Amino acid sequence: MPEYWQPDHLIGPWFSLEGMLFSFGNGCLVMMPVAMRWPYLHTLFPKDLVDPLRRLTMIMFPGLAASLLVWESGLGWLTIMHATFFGFAVIALVLWHKGCFSVEIALTAGIGFALLYGVETLVWHWIVPEFNGFWAAKDTYWYSLPFPPGLPIEEYIWAFGYGAVWANLMLHGFDARLQKQAPTKPT
Repeated sequence: MPEYWQPDHLIGPWFSLEGMLFSFGNGCLVMMPVAMRWPYLHTLFPKDLVDPLRRLTMIMFPGLAASLLVWESGLGWLTIMHATFFGFAVIALVLWHKGCFSVEIALTAGIGFALLYGVETLVWHWIVPEFNGFWAAKDTYWYSLPFPPGLPIEEYIWAFGYGAVWANLMLHGFDARLQKQAPTKPT
């Protein structure tokens, strides 16, 4: 979103290979703390993707709609990142209402991903020290870190919220069951 983040792109800001890799990589990193905590995560892998996509869409749509409703370039008054936080809260509430939100999963994935993302941003800063200049709306941030990498605190709040919501959403979407020990083989 150029309103918040303006890095250089190979193709352009509206189609970004870097953005796709960033999103895919972060989705995988979110699930890493969950998989480490529950090594016997059991997913009933679907024969087709219709049911998981339906479950995911039914939960993600209210969050997206809520974000657009409060985003200043949509209908509301919030910046894109703050509107995203509101969308995360709506998704978490919908999952909770359906009985599909685990605080334990949210804390594991939220804290785990926020820590991993913190390391990731330090590596970015080490490779490209001026990379914190990619954040565009400096006057709308709540607080920017006074030490490297010097990013807005919203980045790390986003990482926690994204981790907490994404892990619960994926477990619900793919009908996963958490097991603390290895599944027994039928005899």
